[in-house]
Amino acid sequence: IDHDPYSFGKILDQLRLKVMSKEEYKPLLLLWMREGKRDAFVKTVDYYFPGELAKLVLKNCMVDSDIAAEDEVDTIQGWLDEGGCGSIRKLLYRASSDGWS
Repeated sequence: IDHDPYSFGKILDQLRLKVMSKEEYKPLLLLWMREGKRDAFVKTVDYYFPGELAKLVLKNCMVDSDIAAEDEVDTIQGWLDEGGCGSIRKLLYRASSDGWS
């Protein structure tokens, strides 16, 4: 099993941080990762923490949007977290020159 050392190191850092900070711990946002390492990190987390366990280490706030920039998504996510709405996002509509889907 060969995984990216950067990703594996980030997982270890998050687990250490979780033990040290206890109730104040917040999972790592994917936005805080190096852009070129995000896919490898997600794959590594999915391998070691399948399913719901991945939420212990990673909070995926990436949105597939051509309209909202990453910093805008981060701001919206902060509002959702403050209001207790959670982080469940679902794409409602997507439009293209071919129509709506």
